[in-house]
Amino acid sequence: MLKNRKISYISPTTEIYQKSLKEAGVPEQFIELMNGIALAQAQGEFDEISDDLKNILGRNPATLKDFLVDHFSN
Repeated sequence: MLKNRKISYISPTTEIYQKSLKEAGVPEQFIELMNGIALAQAQGEFDEISDDLKNILGRNPATLKDFLVDHFSN
């Protein structure tokens, strides 16, 4: 929890996601690209764990929780 509030996320259907991008004025080729990335992520294609970012940074990357606390806490 951040600031004693639960953060929830509900993944939209492909149709809703594409429609919202179109309504936001995103060009069709980018809608297809973004939809492909979203589907690949949902199917676990980006679930590989490596030390690549740590090696590039020369330190451990921040956790999502630490980033959120650092940027949104008072």
